[in-house]
Amino acid sequence: MLKRRVFPLSILLSFTLGASIGSVLIGNQNFIKPSSEYVATDYTELPKIKKSQEKTYEIETTSRSYFKRDVSGALVPDIGKRLGYYKVREGIYSFKRSISNTKSALIVMDPWADNGSNFLNSYYENTFQTSLLPLIKKAIALGIPVLILTNSPDIDDAYSAKVHPELEKLATQGVVNIIFHQSTNSDLFSQWLRGMSIDTLIYSGFASNMCLIGRDLGMIPMQIKGFRLFFVPEASAAVEFAESWNDGQIHKSTTIIISQWVGEIIRLKDFTSL
Repeated sequence: MLKRRVFPLSILLSFTLGASIGSVLIGNQNFIKPSSEYVATDYTELPKIKKSQEKTYEIETTSRSYFKRDVSGALVPDIGKRLGYYKVREGIYSFKRSISNTKSALIVMDPWADNGSNFLNSYYENTFQTSLLPLIKKAIALGIPVLILTNSPDIDDAYSAKVHPELEKLATQGVVNIIFHQSTNSDLFSQWLRGMSIDTLIYSGFASNMCLIGRDLGMIPMQIKGFRLFFVPEASAAVEFAESWNDGQIHKSTTIIISQWVGEIIRLKDFTSL
């Protein structure tokens, strides 16, 4: 059992305020409302995904929990206690999960060419080149569909909605799919995914404490829709604060919160080793 880790109040406050302050820094993209021109009504307008021959891969994942979990990840009832009580054993739990390339998709959230400041562009570019791009290329090699989620370039925003040029090139080659937030919503997106028998989503991209968890196609809405979710933290980064850019504490805290209930964690090296 691991010892309880207590985060300083400043870190907890930073995480709580991060979405509201950070959204101002890069154009309130968490709360963009599509105009009536872009209100999605039919998921058939979404791209048709090329299916590969099905292959299944075993991978180790981790999850942090206050309650004890069994080998499948389910909570362990505390027999003899009140109904709904569970055994407590805080710790990091490891699991062996099976991932099918035809039933899974890699989600890349908002990998923009321009993130609103020169500093953010440089900060995210390092993550993109060292971790996100290798993750994407490995998913392509495994036959896992790659879905790039971004804003429509037709929407007049105060920042660029263009995706990273490397991904534009892959989209031109037809090996990744670009989906505009304004072209769908969580209801239609989930129907479209299930129509292709996709029940597992592996999330990556930017920013972990904002768009990745909070947008309509982000982790929390899709977890509520009942999808099995995973997160690759090395292929993501947060909008940090002055005191945390060097150590990425906001991203680390977000990763812990995701692992508590939203989705299990996949390490980049484990995925690229498949």
